Amino acid sequence: MVAERRDRRPPEHRARLAPEEYVRGGVGDLDPQIVAEADDADADEIGQVGQVAQPLLQPELGRLGATAEPAQPIDQDLARPAGGDGVALAGYGALGLAQRLVDLLEGPAARPGESERDGDGNGLQRDEDDDDVVHRREHCTPDAPRATLPLVPMRLRLIPREERFFDMFAEDAANVLGAARLFEAMLRSYDAPEQRALEIRDAEHRGDEISHEIGRRLESTFVTPFDREDIHGLISALDDVLDFIEECADTFILYRIEAPTAVAVQQASIIVKQCEQLQEALANLRGFKGLERYWIEVHRLENEGDQLARKAIADLFAGGGHPIELIKWKDVYALLEETIDKCEDVANIIERITIKHA
Repeated sequence: MVAERRDRRPPEHRARLAPEEYVRGGVGDLDPQIVAEADDADADEIGQVGQVAQPLLQPELGRLGATAEPAQPIDQDLARPAGGDGVALAGYGALGLAQRLVDLLEGPAARPGESERDGDGNGLQRDEDDDDVVHRREHCTPDAPRATLPLVPMRLRLIPREERFFDMFAEDAANVLGAARLFEAMLRSYDAPEQRALEIRDAEHRGDEISHEIGRRLESTFVTPFDREDIHGLISALDDVLDFIEECADTFILYRIEAPTAVAVQQASIIVKQCEQLQEALANLRGFKGLERYWIEVHRLENEGDQLARKAIADLFAGGGHPIELIKWKDVYALLEETIDKCEDVANIIERITIKHA
């Protein structure tokens, strides 16, 4: 994302920068308007990169004849001295310093577009696709060598993103899948439902631990692999699936159901299939590629589960039976259907994350 664009405010509001907005010592905070157009993660990253880059760039700034504090006001629209000697650093910013550091270490990067000069002899490097976006300017004074100072460099990734999150997402999804398989096994054999329910509860506690660890890491990590709200939404949705699986198992115990119906076993099987798709999707989330087939299959299974639950409830009331049994099984079928819906919620979040990073 390019942070700075040509200022379109009325001239009387943008003619000059106030003295306190000067960039002192060659490094400082970006103009508030620039920061407002950057996303929060990049704004934080800009400040930290600038702190790292400043001591490394002091010799280079000295060679360029940069002044610690320009003596003259600076034209904000062109980011150049209105008069006087020295190299203007207003708008240079921490991220610009970081790009200059990269140029020093790796050599200047080739920039697209044609170089042209304004009326004061300042070179302007313009983007081929947007003439309003200025990527690089050359500042010249009679007493100082020509210097290429990038005002708004392209996006950098000098600070690595935390990749451990992807492993923890896969671990959380695998734990949910394990609980789903325990629940299906509980209904298929139904010889020791209480023991199976305890094992599912242990899996739910393990899921809580993983969610808490992801939350702690989210608070302490500077650059996350994708938006923090999406990370929080993903782990919350996985936790909901696990909670509903545990509630389903407990309901069979609390309602003292003697034996599960074939429909209940089919619904449990659908939950397992959905969790398998979610586990595969999160195991491959790192590249944000080729995930569409997973959420499509989860949606298909959810539709299958809806049809199954509606028919089961219709047959339940059509067949008569004891009112207490009708109430029990209506609750069980509804709870199983809601668990299937919760799996679809996870798939929707994965789809949203993937589309953002496509």
